[in-house]
Amino acid sequence: MAIDRTAYNALVDDSGNGLTGSIWNKAAIKNVLLDPTDAALAPPWQVVPFNVANFWPTIAAGHIQINRYVVMGKVLFWQMNIAGGNVPSPATNVLPLKLPGGLQMVHCSNPATYCVDGTVINAYLNPLDAFTAAAQKTAGGNFTAAPGGLFLFFTLVVALA
Repeated sequence: MAIDRTAYNALVDDSGNGLTGSIWNKAAIKNVLLDPTDAALAPPWQVVPFNVANFWPTIAAGHIQINRYVVMGKVLFWQMNIAGGNVPSPATNVLPLKLPGGLQMVHCSNPATYCVDGTVINAYLNPLDAFTAAAQKTAGGNFTAAPGGLFLFFTLVVALA
């Protein structure tokens, strides 16, 4: 994304006498250069409101600790923390997660971590379709229920369509 050069183009060079040309001070630099550059390079995280349709059926709003994302160009950064969620019955090897904001991915394959009964187990996220990532156990097999529920944590980096 190019930086807006309108303010730069409006500047007038000083003739060398210190009396002509555009006056710059900290406020002008902050407002004209720094703030717009920050906004372009590091947009704020967007919090995703809970919607049961974005998860497997046994997840409730109280299970979602973090669900937020930011898009930079054609790259999605998505962070999710699910705590104490229930595993679907019958047991399944796929936990679907809809991408936020109706975004469409080209591909994803990222590590995730899940925890059952205090045991940390590696998992990964792969696409089910262009709009849905699937959490799957690295070792294969079904997710199983456990006291306290399932904990799933990830930061997903995805190329967008």
